[in-house]
This record gives sequence, C-alpha cells and structure tokens, in this order.
Amino acid sequence: FLVKRHGVQFSREASNLANINSFKFSGIANPKAVGIIATEKGAQLVTKVSKKARNPAKLIRKVGLSSQYKKGVATITAELEKKNYRREETVLKEMKITPEEKKRL
Repeated sequence: FLVKRHGVQFSREASNLANINSFKFSGIANPKAVGIIATEKGAQLVTKVSKKARNPAKLIRKVGLSSQYKKGVATITAELEKKNYRREETVLKEMKITPEEKKRL
C-alpha cells in the first residue's frame, strides 16, 4: 500500500481519497471511511460500516453511482449526510475529479 516518490509517502488504499500515508486519512485504521472505486458497470461509493467491525464480510457497503455527474454527486451527498460522515465538499475535493473523469461518471 505504501508508495514513495520524490521523498513523499503516498498510500494506495481504496478508502484513502487523499492518498496520504497517515492515520488521519487511513481507510483501514479509522471506523468511518469513504472511497470510490471503478467497476465494469461504473463507479461505486464504498463506505465502511462501523457497527460491523467484527464481521469483515459485512464491513463494506457499496452503492452504485449514476453515470451522470450531477446525480452521482447527489448520491454521494445523500449517503454521507445520512451517515454523518465528514462534509461532502471535502470528499469531492479529495477525489480531484478531472473533466475526463466527469465524462466517465
């Protein structure tokens, strides 16, 4: 998971949107984590269910995202507000979506 480039340490965890190797951004160490993964059918929002910490098979919850950008962002916002996660603006900034990725979402 650890990548070192030009004196900086990065992380390749799926739930680490900032890709910074620290406890604060770790998706494995924290009870609440958010991630976005690409699948064959499209993008999925991955959240960590803190109540299922002792059952790894049910620990991760996946929600499909719409191929339209605005609907995808609305889904992310609704899911994060419902679960009292950190603000969605922070998550969207950390995702660093480029115009090419907007077309794929």
